[in-house]
Order: sequence, then structure tokens, then C-alpha cells
Amino acid sequence: MTSMRKLAMLAGVSASTVSRALRNDSRLRPDTIQRIKELAEMYQYQPVQFEPALSTEQSRVIGCIIPRVSSPFFGYILQGILEQAFQASYKVITLQTNADFLHACKALQTLVELRVAGILLCSGSSAEPIPSASLFELWSHEIHVVGMQDTPVAQSIDQIASDELQAASLVVDYLCSLGHREIAYLGPQVDILTRSKAFRHVLKHRGLSTQWFWDVHPESRLEQLLAFWKSKPAAPTAVVTYNDTIAAEFLLFAVRHGLRVPQEMSVVGFANVQPLNNYLLPPLTSVEQNPVDIGRQAFMQLLRRMTADEAPGSYRPGTTRVAANLVKRESCSHPRRNARL
Repeated sequence: MTSMRKLAMLAGVSASTVSRALRNDSRLRPDTIQRIKELAEMYQYQPVQFEPALSTEQSRVIGCIIPRVSSPFFGYILQGILEQAFQASYKVITLQTNADFLHACKALQTLVELRVAGILLCSGSSAEPIPSASLFELWSHEIHVVGMQDTPVAQSIDQIASDELQAASLVVDYLCSLGHREIAYLGPQVDILTRSKAFRHVLKHRGLSTQWFWDVHPESRLEQLLAFWKSKPAAPTAVVTYNDTIAAEFLLFAVRHGLRVPQEMSVVGFANVQPLNNYLLPPLTSVEQNPVDIGRQAFMQLLRRMTADEAPGSYRPGTTRVAANLVKRESCSHPRRNARL
């Protein structure tokens, strides 16, 4: 089947011009409209089929793609999206990808077929960016897209994301104020992840060591981490984790290996999952990333794009960073003098 993008290539115009010509847009020259319609008939172009409820030009339905609905963090992002969508009288179709690249591409195609007006996209930590072809397909059907949490994409799009540098500075400065100088980081070390990059940047800027980064993946073992730390002449006195789940695992690991928190090791998590963090022993210090606000701002940015007189993909995209705050609990304290593992 010939796509709108193919028609645009044949006519030597943009996909948005093809879309306007097929709607008899009065802003186009009559001969341009006639030429594009003749090409559409010649190549048997068929518009995307979708439900009657979505068939109006000003569709009131958007799509939302997130890694996991069950994740508290992404659940809060979705909460913010739904709150703003309800106020603006929009409906939301939510799809999850399980942080799988192929699932993300398939979800985008599904939303194209449903002919949503816009898409909020958070593909998770997949190392592979959403390809240009998928984005061009959205834009050729005049579907706007806004990314969340630094979703990797081959073409720049609007993004609403946590301010990872600001969050890393909050954590490192707080731990330094307590007297910590050897700070470890536990989390995935995939190149695209901005969190590990942010911590490396802040530690270097503060003149602190970055030797304590530990890649967390399914084959990694915290026992190996402990052996690694013991092999060094010095040892970390504080550890920052990629998320609260890893922090909870580390607290359990500490109990099993006689490592006292916070006396021998201060621990900081990310996401401030409630009520989990208050129930951990000790209660977990964590970075509040304000995911509800991320969801709200993402929807409002998408709404601005959908209601502006600009074709999707034709404007200069930007990234908005949402500031974080540190929720201090009992998992952090001054390091014990000359502490050794």
C-alpha cells in the first residue's frame, strides 16, 4: 500500500502538503491539489483506517507509550498525563513496551493505525533509538510526538525529563556535607543513560573519585561488588543507586553481610517510591523526581504542538528539565571514622 510519505516523495513536496491537498486545503494552489490527487489515484493511496470515534480532523485522543504500567515511577507519570488530559477533554490510549525496542516500534505503528492526534513516548532504557522511519511515519500522518525521560530517538523531538545533573548535585553535595568522600554508584552503565553520566560529571567536578561505579545487570552479584570494594586500599562510605528497588536490594544485602546502614554505609535511592521507603530499615533517603509533574508538562507540551499551526517535525524541538528534590531519611549519616568494609 502506498503511504503518504511515498506520495510526498513522488510529488516532490512534504508529507504535510500531501495531507492538506487531500483535504482540499485552500492555502494550497489548485494545480498542486489536483496533481497530488492524481498521484494518489494512480498509486491507489488509501488513508489509514481507524475507528469512527477517532475520525474527526481534530481528534481528541492521544497515545501514551511507557515501559511498564506496574512501575510506580511510570505510573505516577501516567497519573500526571491523565489528570491534564481529563481537564483538556482528551482521551488517552496507553500501551506498554516492557522496555523492549521492538515493542516500542510496534506500539507506535498501532497508534498510527488508530490515528491518534499525538503521542507521548517513553521507551525506557533500551540502547537502540527509535528510528527515523518510525518518526517520519508519524509526521506523515500529522501525528505530533513528545518524548519523556530522555527517550533515545534518531531525530530530535521535544522531551520532558528529570534534571539529572541537578539531582546528582543534590545527592553528592548532601553526602559531602556529611563528610563522605568515597561515593559509589550502583546502576546500569548503558551509554545512553544520563543518570550515570550525571554522577560521573558531578563527582569529577567536585574532585571526587569515580572508581566506585558498579554495573547492575541480571548477571551481576552484590557479593562480587563487596569483594571488589575489599580489594581496594580505600572503600566507599556511601552508595547511590539507580532506583529505589536496587537500594532495597542493597539494604537486604547489607543485613545479610553484617554491613551496618548508615553507620558503615550511607544509602541513597532514586524515585522516592511510597510507601516502600518509609517501611525499609532504615527508612531510605531518596531523590524525588516529581514524575506527576513530568507527566503534566509532557501532556501540556504535546497539546501546544497539536494546537499550533505547525506541521509535525517542522519545528525546532526543545528539552524541559523538571527539578528534583532530596527526601532525607535515616539511611544516611556521617561516615564512621576510618570505616573499612
